[in-house]
Amino acid sequence: MTESKKGFEVRNRPDWLYNSLPYVYIVIGLVVVFGLGTSNLIGVFSGILLISTGGVVVTMRATHRHELARLRAEFAVNEREEDEGVRRDDEDERRKIERRQNERRKSSDDSAPP
Repeated sequence: MTESKKGFEVRNRPDWLYNSLPYVYIVIGLVVVFGLGTSNLIGVFSGILLISTGGVVVTMRATHRHELARLRAEFAVNEREEDEGVRRDDEDERRKIERRQNERRKSSDDSAPP
């Protein structure tokens, strides 16, 4: 199955496969580099590219997860503060209404004949 997300095709993969792919790149790169030795420069270059690609992907994912966790925590704090602000505003509004009602009662009691 594919979904379109901002113009890119996203394939649903199991989490274990998605999370392990960069490490697979690194292991395959190490096998290629040490398996071929220095006799095949193109193979060694390919292995180094696989190792560096795996490292970059691991770093990017860690950075993204850290940033996502920070944003979620910040959003939760902002949402909590907003909820408290709304409650405060509601409480203030309720007090204003009660004050107006009390003023009307007093004014109607004052104007009523004894």
